[in-house]
Amino acid sequence: MTNTPTADVAASVAQIERIADAGAPIVRLTAQGAREGRALADITAAVRAHGYPTAIVADIHFTPDVAMIAAESVDKVRINPGNFRNDSGQLERLVEICRRRGTALRIGVNHGSLSRRMVDRYGDTPEGMVESAMEFLRQCRELDFDSVVVSMKSSNTRVMVHAYRLLVEAMEREGMTYPLHLGVTEAGDGIEGRIKSAVGIGALLADGIGDTVRVSLTEDPECEVPVARALVGYFAAREGHFEVRHPERYSPARYRRRCEAGIPITHEQIDDRYAVVEAVSGNPTAEWRAALLDLDPSQPAVIRRRYMQADAAQVALCAAADMGLPLLDGLADRRAATRSCDGARYRAYDIAGGACALLAHGVHSLSQLRPHALRHTVDAGADKTAHLAPAGCEDRRHGLHRKRSGRDGRRRLRICRCGARPHNALPRRRDRRAQHTANGGYRPAHRVDKGRRPLARARCGQRRAGMPMKSYKARGIVLNTLKYGEKGLIVHMLTDTGGRQSYMVQGVRTASRGSRMALMQPMFALEFEGFVSSRMSMHRMKDVHSGIVLQSIPFDVRKSTMALFMAETLYRLVKESEPNGSLFDFVWGSVAALDAVEEGVANFHLWFLANLSRPLGFSPDNDYSTGAWLDIRDGRFFGAEPPREFSMSPENASILHDMLECDVRYLGEIGLNRTRRVAFLESMIAYYAYHLEAIRAVESIRVLQEVF
Repeated sequence: MTNTPTADVAASVAQIERIADAGAPIVRLTAQGAREGRALADITAAVRAHGYPTAIVADIHFTPDVAMIAAESVDKVRINPGNFRNDSGQLERLVEICRRRGTALRIGVNHGSLSRRMVDRYGDTPEGMVESAMEFLRQCRELDFDSVVVSMKSSNTRVMVHAYRLLVEAMEREGMTYPLHLGVTEAGDGIEGRIKSAVGIGALLADGIGDTVRVSLTEDPECEVPVARALVGYFAAREGHFEVRHPERYSPARYRRRCEAGIPITHEQIDDRYAVVEAVSGNPTAEWRAALLDLDPSQPAVIRRRYMQADAAQVALCAAADMGLPLLDGLADRRAATRSCDGARYRAYDIAGGACALLAHGVHSLSQLRPHALRHTVDAGADKTAHLAPAGCEDRRHGLHRKRSGRDGRRRLRICRCGARPHNALPRRRDRRAQHTANGGYRPAHRVDKGRRPLARARCGQRRAGMPMKSYKARGIVLNTLKYGEKGLIVHMLTDTGGRQSYMVQGVRTASRGSRMALMQPMFALEFEGFVSSRMSMHRMKDVHSGIVLQSIPFDVRKSTMALFMAETLYRLVKESEPNGSLFDFVWGSVAALDAVEEGVANFHLWFLANLSRPLGFSPDNDYSTGAWLDIRDGRFFGAEPPREFSMSPENASILHDMLECDVRYLGEIGLNRTRRVAFLESMIAYYAYHLEAIRAVESIRVLQEVF
């Protein structure tokens, strides 16, 4: 997939040709609006003129009408059921264009942008993803259109694999055989991104699922192609059949741990308690699955395979592709991959519920390989795992420690690797007593912990090594906040680097001086340093400060009401976790404009809605003439009333034109009374609802109608 602005034809063509030279037969471009959709025709023509047969795919983000434009010139159009209505004739119109031109259609479901209807019914689950895709597939079958591809993408490998397997079952029940496109979103970069993609894609390829593949890396698009080709080639030569003697113990569409043993070990501590299953055939995943299902369910197992590749990165890719499936399915408890090359050694093992691959240059986590961490002890009074510690061991570095009871009354296990810090790194109890005496007397602890004290710093150090954090500088607009725990917040933001993102902010809901809670208000513009790891479901942030010093929004009730409406509108409409520079720049500038505007504040929400349609891709794209009507469906002005029910009256079309052409500093010159404002707002909501139905869920609209 390209990362150049689609409207920049020359840059997009050059990048497509570089991707094609790297070996990719299909290239996807994003099309946010009508301008990008029309640019695809020039891009396709230029690529063909240069002699490249590369298939061009248009990725439609927000506006269904852009899909109609793109379908006239590209080879395939990708639509997102979360942003595309199938009950208003939109899909029928798109299918007719695709049928006439021979354009394929990809129904691309994204875990992070399910429609509100699906989320309300199924929750944010793989089942909701499957039903979202099946609705469109059934309609395509009714229209007798079979040039369809389906994808079920997620940044969580377990969700992604589960969704594809459920989709295959659902299609088989209804007699469908549509091809599948595989991919893991937001995989990252470097070895981490490659391993995460290999786990998700490899698990499906090993099951014979998948027809096309895209490896998503935050690097140059040309870097994605060799990884994808390596994965496809690695599984293309698979052969061999292994009989499964106990098929009742396994269901590919339902996660179930084969063994409930929670024995924390490192790679060097494998003993007789574990059954070591080493794959020696050319089809290791099938061999492991058959062998593991034949074992006693109460016996934990280690899967092992030896790799002869000389490159450690290649070993990591192959091991992740092979071993991801048994761990995702809960069949294996540990994994061990080794290679021998000039005396070097490669190892892979699990720590505290996540699989890690230890290379010569550090530790890299394999995201989401195991969904459960160490089990809680049922009885806090009886230590049922005490036998796991070496008998008579007084060394606090032995690897297993008891943690103090949490707020829920349950005690947990904590892992610390041997050698994480020297044996005498913490002073012994008598040394601490001597220090207290020297400082004026020994004062015993308020509560004595009779268990072994965990090495908190050592564990934190291991966690940083086990899941490397990637930092980045970013700007963001606060859209919504949710309380988390006693002092935390989950903040949903529109960012310049990653579109809509969710951030976990700990310790912010306090009354102490210097609290960051005052910054987490709707439409506050922030600058911060973000952190992300493949094993973190949400981003983190630090060094947060105001990107725009607001002088009036926090203190003016009218402006704060406007900010609340703007934030809720963006929260409902923007679902994509991909950078959109034109959208972010407009929203960032709108915050500064709202804070500075003095006249016409009552019209600001109307100006915002009118101009927001530009980066979302459905603003009117032709010249306005006095007395013209607006065709809501096509987004065009007409001199006479369009022969359709979806139209905007000349009075409201005139106001829309004025809002699009007006400098925000002169909003006061547009004279609107309350009646005309309410009528125009209702007309704009109908305009938005045709393209993005989620606008009807914005509850602050009623407040605006009452106040302004």
